[in-house]
Amino acid sequence: MGKITLSNNGTAPPAPSGYLSTGIITGLDLQGTVGDATFSVGAGEFYTQDFSDPAQIVSNRVVVSPTDFVGLTITNALTDIVTYVFLLTAPGGGPALLQRTTPPNVDDISIGLVYLGNLSHDDGTGLLTFDATNLGWVAYGRTTETNRAELTRGTVRESGVMLDFNGNGLTPTITAGVISRLGAGRLLNPADPDRVPVLAHPYGAGIGPTFRTYSDGAGGLTVEPETAIAPANYDDGSGVLATGNVNRYYRHRFFVFPIVGPGGQVVFHQFDGTDYQTLEDAVNAAPLTDYPFLSEAATIGTLHIQGSSVDPWADLLSGSAVLSSPPTIEMLYR
Repeated sequence: MGKITLSNNGTAPPAPSGYLSTGIITGLDLQGTVGDATFSVGAGEFYTQDFSDPAQIVSNRVVVSPTDFVGLTITNALTDIVTYVFLLTAPGGGPALLQRTTPPNVDDISIGLVYLGNLSHDDGTGLLTFDATNLGWVAYGRTTETNRAELTRGTVRESGVMLDFNGNGLTPTITAGVISRLGAGRLLNPADPDRVPVLAHPYGAGIGPTFRTYSDGAGGLTVEPETAIAPANYDDGSGVLATGNVNRYYRHRFFVFPIVGPGGQVVFHQFDGTDYQTLEDAVNAAPLTDYPFLSEAATIGTLHIQGSSVDPWADLLSGSAVLSSPPTIEMLYR
C-alpha cells in the first residue's frame, strides 16, 4: 500500500446524482509523462462500497487534495513493465493509494478498490514508456453489478478502428472509430464516460506511439517502438525476433489502448510464437494468449500471413493472407 492520508476536509465539488458503485466521482487523473520516473494523482473525489461482509456494507465518500499523491515512486518500475494504480479508503476515512502488478478484476469493485489506470515502464530504466493511461471506472449512474458486467466485457470496438492495408503494405491506416471501455472516456466527457473516439492515422506515425512486443527470452517481454510492420518475423522465444520460414504461416495481432490525452491512442503489435503449415491452420488456430498488460486494450485485427511476405496488401489481394477483425459491440449483442 502507498501513502495514507487521513485528512478529509469535505470541500469536494458537488457529485453527480445517482452514483451507486465504487468508483471515481470527479477528477483523480493519473499523471505521468513518457520518460518520467514518478507519477502523481490529481485532486478529486471517489466513492467506495465494501461488500466483503454482506451483513455490514461499508460506504465512504473520500476527498483527494492536490498534494496527497505527488511525485510518487513506481514501486515495481525495475521488475515489471506495467503498474496498476488504485485508490481506497484508509482507516480514518482518508485516501490511500495502492500499486500492484496485476490488472483490475471484478472482485476489486466489491472490496472497495477504485481503479485509476496503469503506468507502462521500461524494466531496465524504470522510466515511463508512454503517458499514464487513465482507465478508471466511475461511480455515478451505475450499480456495482453493472460495473462488474462492463469490466467483464472488457475493451471492445464500438465502430471502426480497424487496420486498412489498402496500398500501404507495411504501414496500414488505423481507421477512425470508437472504442468502448469502462471509464476510459471519463476525462473527455464525464457524461459519457465509457466511450473514446479514435482518429484515423497511419501506422507508426499517429498522434500516439506504436510498439511491438514479444518474449525477451527470460520469462518477460520486450516492448519497443515500431514504425512499420515486419510480416516475415515471429516470436520464437529466444529474445530476438526470428525470420519466418518462407513456406509457413504466422499471425500478428494488433491492439489499441483507448487513451485520452495529448499522447493519443497507443497501438501494440503482438508477434505469435507458432508457425503453421497452411493459411487455413493459422486462421483456425486458437486465439493468441493475451499478455496481461494488453487486457485493457481493444483487439483491432489479426493478420495471418506467409513467412515470405514483403507486402501484406499484395498478399491480401492474392488471397495468400487473411486479415480478421473482432466483432463490434453491435455484433456481440445481436
